[in-house]
Amino acid sequence: MLRFSYFPGCTLTGSAREYDLATRSVAGALDIELLELADWNCCGGVTAASLSERALNVLGRRNLEQVPQEAPELLCPCPHCYTSFARTLASAGQNAAEMGVNLRNILDVFAGGEVLERLVERRTEPLTDLRLAGYYGCKLSRPDPEVASHRSERGSSAGFGESAGALERVIEACGATAVEWPAGADCCGAALGVASGDAAEELLAAIYQAVLGAGAEAIVVACPLCHLNLDLHQYQVSQRLGSRVDVPVFFITELMAVALGIEECEDWLERHVTSPLPMFMRFIEAQEEREYWGEEGPPGEATGEEPVPAAAASEEVGAGGSQESERPGL
Repeated sequence: MLRFSYFPGCTLTGSAREYDLATRSVAGALDIELLELADWNCCGGVTAASLSERALNVLGRRNLEQVPQEAPELLCPCPHCYTSFARTLASAGQNAAEMGVNLRNILDVFAGGEVLERLVERRTEPLTDLRLAGYYGCKLSRPDPEVASHRSERGSSAGFGESAGALERVIEACGATAVEWPAGADCCGAALGVASGDAAEELLAAIYQAVLGAGAEAIVVACPLCHLNLDLHQYQVSQRLGSRVDVPVFFITELMAVALGIEECEDWLERHVTSPLPMFMRFIEAQEEREYWGEEGPPGEATGEEPVPAAAASEEVGAGGSQESERPGL
């Protein structure tokens, strides 16, 4: 069993609670043990950092000193928390080695080869027919220098170079299709979504134009702030574009939970502003149609033949006893 110390952080216990629940549930389903820090506090990534570097480091060091020796790899699902701890370790200089902490972001763990193999083996609801766009945003694609330094010291490449393809690997392991699109590393507006809605909406409109242009039905993210902006502002973006934007946004571990058939995920998805229900209804209808007609689909109108459902054809062949259907799953 894989074992990691776990820092959920403030956002995952508040507005992105579903991200935390999905991460814990998927970890359990894939034999990953998460040891939550016993008495963690805010990483200081936004409020403390705006006051002083010292405040950020005091908060960060208190958390890092709680990482147990038996689980020195600290999983931080939030890229902002991950960055804050990297800055704290950088400020500690030589003392950082004494802590013995190795920071791990969500993609390091859940997009790793061993975990994806388990996902493919254990998924019960492959998301066939869904076209999804992986969105990395700023922190995973353009990391702070301290993040790059920390990863380099521990033998990992930093930034979009190593992250590129990670979300796509998860999407494909869930059985869906990962679309190619040009805005996967564009900025979502980050805190501008609160401070300057117009500026953020302009950035989001460009992202959604790219998503829709690529034919994606949903977006998959690994950052709670990216999720908030992309999920929350679709009405305003629709008004800006003059056409309706209705694109669900999933956390990476939520998507994995759906593929694994974890029933609790229905409750998490209800927390989303943009409901994924219409997309899943289309998904279910496509599955039912494929089961009805078979993998080849209904015969074309050009043949002039009366369409015969795959199930009925299978029954007729079975009655004759002379042939077997070549279609899988029938």
